[in-house]
Amino acid sequence: MPADGLPDDADGDALRRLRNDGADLNKPHSIDFHVAVPDEESGHVVLAAARELGFKVKLDKDEDGTDWTCYCTKTMVPDHASIVEVEATLDSIAKKVGGKADGWGAFPVM
Repeated sequence: MPADGLPDDADGDALRRLRNDGADLNKPHSIDFHVAVPDEESGHVVLAAARELGFKVKLDKDEDGTDWTCYCTKTMVPDHASIVEVEATLDSIAKKVGGKADGWGAFPVM
């Protein structure tokens, strides 16, 4: 594990970028988790399940016109373990309809 205490993986790298952009990782952030789904119907299944878990949700068709993305937003302190847990939960939901968790993003909270 690097000296900064964050794991050397994609989520740790994203948290480092947030911190380097001035984010206070001890404060809650609005985090957008992305879930790729094969079609609109699958997207609505994921949205319903995520909404029941307290996420704000939105479904968009990707620019190329073939895939769909569910945006599942939650306000939380961006710590590695919590992010990994949320991604695993969303991935489990998405796999039931042929989808998958596909990363996350957040704007820095100072």
